[in-house]
Amino acid sequence: MDPRVTKLLGFGKTNVMITLANTTDAILAPFLSAQAEGLQAFASREELLNAVANALQAHAALTQGPVLQAIAQFTGIDLTSYWISNQIFLRNVDSLIVSVLQQLPVIATIEPEFFIPLTSSRPTFENLVAGVEEEGLARPRQASTNTYGVNKIRAPDVWNLGYTGQGVLVGGIDTGVRGTHSAFASRFIGQYGWYDPVSKTPTPNDQNGHGTHTMGTILGSGGIGVAPSATWMACKGCGTSSCSNNALTACGQFMQCPTLTDGSRRDCSKAPMIVSNSWGGGQGGTFFNGIINAWRAGGIIPVFSIGNSGPNCGTANSPGDQPNLISVGATDANDALASYSSVGPARSGATKPDIAAPGSSTKIGRAHV
Repeated sequence: MDPRVTKLLGFGKTNVMITLANTTDAILAPFLSAQAEGLQAFASREELLNAVANALQAHAALTQGPVLQAIAQFTGIDLTSYWISNQIFLRNVDSLIVSVLQQLPVIATIEPEFFIPLTSSRPTFENLVAGVEEEGLARPRQASTNTYGVNKIRAPDVWNLGYTGQGVLVGGIDTGVRGTHSAFASRFIGQYGWYDPVSKTPTPNDQNGHGTHTMGTILGSGGIGVAPSATWMACKGCGTSSCSNNALTACGQFMQCPTLTDGSRRDCSKAPMIVSNSWGGGQGGTFFNGIINAWRAGGIIPVFSIGNSGPNCGTANSPGDQPNLISVGATDANDALASYSSVGPARSGATKPDIAAPGSSTKIGRAHV
């Protein structure tokens, strides 16, 4: 038994995530290969997204059977089956249930629920790029000029060419989003655009402000964000200070194939084109790789913060230090990497971050890392 699970069970019941030995790698391989080779095997994006989801669901149904049968011996077990990563989350299980399950050869690991840090915001000129409050609920920004970061990356030059994010749907996994914020309320896609896996709230909300801040950076109007014509959707994968692996997995699946707010009526055609993730921690963590690969298989672009654990090398946070995604660091007024921004190399040896953008208007960076 995983010693972390044993320790938690010593205090009574605990929550665990079961990962099946039969991973989704073989299922996703043909889709990823086609993506890499630029092949158009499907007539539409919707067909591709449905094909990926259907293949993953069939795989989960086939391989999770023995585990579900074993769980059925016990009464009152609260579980969630995830087809996107071939995992099963169990709530409030005791040592007897875990000891029975760990005997099943179809199970690779039984791990405790764990929590990933949010990538904290940093004090900056006009509050970074988003122009919203650092602490508490974000408030509409009353300004007629572009924020520092928007001008720094010369976003207005791109707008003048006619590119303002029109036709792009962005998904965000974070603390939620204050859906009434004047900078982007009108561009919420509505139905199929919000999911709260923990509390099942019916409309977008954010008790922290972090998710509202990051969404503002992406597409806030009035000079706040860089893509003011893009539309948005969101999933509440994080609480006020951290994100549970269970909620993040639920949100990863929602982004792959959105549902209504109660989790019903799947419609993969509503999936976003890009998913923003401003959370992560530690190095070399692979727990989200199955979801990242599923997104890529369906043509969804994963974007992750690299973290604020700098300045030392080898501090790139996971999942941002993983392959098959775009990781983003922060720069300062000198266009040098900000002193707090995490850097690679990743444990795999990969250079990280992949790109960097304004995160501070002060000259606190380093020219060489």
